Amino acid sequence: MREIRILCRSRLRRIPKRFSWVNQRFVTDGHMCRLSVSSLGLYLFLVTVGNHQGISWYGDERIRQETGLSQPDLESARRELIDRDLLAFEVPFYQILSLPVRKQLGGNGQAVSASGPVATPEEVAAILSSGHHKIMGGKGSC
Repeated sequence: MREIRILCRSRLRRIPKRFSWVNQRFVTDGHMCRLSVSSLGLYLFLVTVGNHQGISWYGDERIRQETGLSQPDLESARRELIDRDLLAFEVPFYQILSLPVRKQLGGNGQAVSASGPVATPEEVAAILSSGHHKIMGGKGSC
């Protein structure tokens, strides 16, 4: 087994009282690479703000303010997450669902998103590393 080395002891992550998480299967089962950038951003937002059961009740206006998504992009992202069996939605409630059982990829092994371009690893890294910016590139409130 590989020896793990702590790189910055003063900045070790600690589990806070209010804590959200993303299942590693979201990456290892290929869910992340099949989502559009907007859907990935909405998923990250909903995972972050959801309660211990994955439920949140933010309205569209507030989600658009926090993420920088337009109304059409929000609706498209929501539909994609529902279609991919990652989200349940009934106004005003969102529920991040437990991850579905892993499915095989199509013949050429390529993942395709029905609602737009698929996020590349570079785009995902850029979104996640720009914590002070909104999902679609606007200035954040932090």
